[in-house]
Amino acid sequence: PMQFARRQGYAISKRRKLHAMKEINAYCDSFVLGSDQLWNPGLSKPYGHSYFLDFAAPDRKRIAYGTSFGKGTHVIDEVYKNRSRFELSKFDAISVRDDFSKRLIEDEYGRHAVKVLDPALLCDASEFRKLADQAEEPSCVAGDMPRLSDEPYLFAYILDPKDDTLDDLADIAGKAGLPVVVSLDMAPSSVERNRALFSGGEQRRVFALDRPHVEQWLYAIANASATLTDSFHGMLFSFAFGKNFAAFPNAQRGAGRFTDVASVLGLEDRLVDGLHGNTGKVCMLLETDIDYRSASRRLEEERAFSRRWLH
Repeated sequence: PMQFARRQGYAISKRRKLHAMKEINAYCDSFVLGSDQLWNPGLSKPYGHSYFLDFAAPDRKRIAYGTSFGKGTHVIDEVYKNRSRFELSKFDAISVRDDFSKRLIEDEYGRHAVKVLDPALLCDASEFRKLADQAEEPSCVAGDMPRLSDEPYLFAYILDPKDDTLDDLADIAGKAGLPVVVSLDMAPSSVERNRALFSGGEQRRVFALDRPHVEQWLYAIANASATLTDSFHGMLFSFAFGKNFAAFPNAQRGAGRFTDVASVLGLEDRLVDGLHGNTGKVCMLLETDIDYRSASRRLEEERAFSRRWLH
């Protein structure tokens, strides 16, 4: 993320230890907490309550935009929850991106919340296309991958591949008559395991990308014939680029997020209960056009509301 921000010319404040975060008050009079799973205790607790803006001075404005708990239920000790409740009481305005986060914050933390769009949908897709246009042609780990700007292919963004995922994608490649280009989770702890699961895939027309930059990842979606993914944001960017897609709600990372946004856009039929055993249904969805005119109308209504709220 830092490398991407620097490539795009953003100024970034210096990194501070948690105890020094209060220094930022000397430069800012308002703080906006971002989206994604910042209130998921498994992710936020190691950082104390910085994801609840505990470092902001009493006279500073605090806003949460589209923040999420990640899952509809979470187990957390009462001491941490009580401190979270106290920090949330200081917020001037709170919005969340999903219904279950709205229920949680109102029922368990005593604050009213408004539901808004994830910022990936708030941003006009033309901005993502500009980023994709900057990308160099990505490379794959092994084999002779098709040139993405010239040849048709399917794009798969798979964060949590299983032992049979390569077989399933090879089956889809055969049924669709197209190669499958795969992007995997690039977390340091996952890279080698994920690569090993796709060893030899190039011989079956399944090509794993070799550490793509964000711009190359967008490039791969933008040029694909269709997409399939177990990633929430993989689904959102597939929608942003107007692709036919199939999405597999990822229970490990929070399945409720998928169903929530799919219902907003009227695309519940694009959700499939897992890849394994469903390759025929996936191929059917990838060949079936989405009514983007209807979905875009719904998106524009939600986008206008979200922008008004933030303004």
